[in-house]
Amino acid sequence: MSYFRSVINTAEYSPSQLLMLASFAMNDLGWQYAFENQTTLIGRSKMGLFSQGHKIKIVSEQDGIMIESRSLYFDLLNQQVNRKNVESLIEYIGHNKILYPQEQLSELHQSTFNTILGEQQFHNSGSSASDRIVLQKGAYLMTYSLIGVNILLYGIMVCSGVSLFDPGIMDLHKWGANMRLYTLGGEWWRLITSIFLHGGVGHLLTNMLFLFFVGRYLEPVIGKWRFAIIYLCTGVISSLATIWWSGAVQSVGASGAIFGMYGTFIALLTTHLIDARIRFRLLQSFIIFIVYSLMSGMQAGIDNAAHTGGLISGMIFGFMVYVSMKHDKAKLFSSLIVLITLLVSVLYLTSKKKDKIQLIRYTNSYSDWENIASTVRTGLNLKTQQEKIYSLEIIARPAWAHCSKLLDSMMTLKPEKELSKEKIMLLKRYIDAKITENDLLIIATKMDSINTIALDNIRGVIYDKLDSLKKIK
Repeated sequence: MSYFRSVINTAEYSPSQLLMLASFAMNDLGWQYAFENQTTLIGRSKMGLFSQGHKIKIVSEQDGIMIESRSLYFDLLNQQVNRKNVESLIEYIGHNKILYPQEQLSELHQSTFNTILGEQQFHNSGSSASDRIVLQKGAYLMTYSLIGVNILLYGIMVCSGVSLFDPGIMDLHKWGANMRLYTLGGEWWRLITSIFLHGGVGHLLTNMLFLFFVGRYLEPVIGKWRFAIIYLCTGVISSLATIWWSGAVQSVGASGAIFGMYGTFIALLTTHLIDARIRFRLLQSFIIFIVYSLMSGMQAGIDNAAHTGGLISGMIFGFMVYVSMKHDKAKLFSSLIVLITLLVSVLYLTSKKKDKIQLIRYTNSYSDWENIASTVRTGLNLKTQQEKIYSLEIIARPAWAHCSKLLDSMMTLKPEKELSKEKIMLLKRYIDAKITENDLLIIATKMDSINTIALDNIRGVIYDKLDSLKKIK
């Protein structure tokens, strides 16, 4: 990362007085700053949603102060911006020499440092939330870890044969995409797995970029574990919002959880936890981003239900985080956030809709297996003996057995008008008769001799069950 340094040496002012003039200059420029200790002032130039600003460091030396502007990211223009930052600071320091007498500067420096020292002891953390944003104190371990998990999982998917640019619906389903029919049908884990899957490399990179932006601001303020908990909890709630609002839509992506993180940060920006000089600028930028994103999400193919669910739950959790930080109850409120998420999930997943969803799922699966088994009979007479045996024994027999198991599962569910217990029992007898017919055909094919009487009897049972099914309304 590029940087630019300059030194101010003067016999007229002491290093501590120059340091105080520098703090006034940074305030005049609209930069954020904080005293790291009695001899070091650290701050950052103006920030925005897509700009992290430049880190400013001012250190008092024996004969003056050293001023440094350092880039926080790579940019071809950073060296010029760093030079301009230092030159602007020196210029404003010169202006402030006229405004502030030397004796006043010494008194202000001592009183300012004493106040800061007292605040640090009170917070027992060495820095306020605003300082952590400005100084970027603390690592971004969880932000980078979540980005790494998302990218790693997508890489594993691609290596397994999934398309890099356009994963298929069945591929995403296999890896854990969220879909109402399956999630409510017992595969609750899709609420979690879906927030780590993506529908293309562009989808992945866009989401990771926005996760990086919010993580750089939010994780230093709330800490890595609260950051991870809120990411997972808002992700789960956004998945629930999808299956509640969007019905049969397949949903993947971290955007619901990311909107949750933005919602959390917006909630914190409405409190006094963060200094007003930072708060209003960031709040304006984040709200513009959220409104634009939600409006863009109205087009087909974008899961706005997940975005909205994540945003609202994130804001609720954000206010809970604020209360926990204010009263130093981090563990209690983190546990409460997890408990709320579990409670909402369990209540929704165990609602009355569950049996109906499961019944629909079993019915669809039954139709697929019955179609596979019935298709085997097409063109059977044109096949060789070995082909016939393979089709009847390896394909048709297991398919009919699957149908039988599905009907057994349907019997355990609450019946619906379209599929009563009586109809399921008749279907069960019908499938048993089809299995017997299939077994007779296997024996006949192997022995090259057909037991006509046995086949006619079992087919009579099949036709009888089909007639009975037709009579049931």
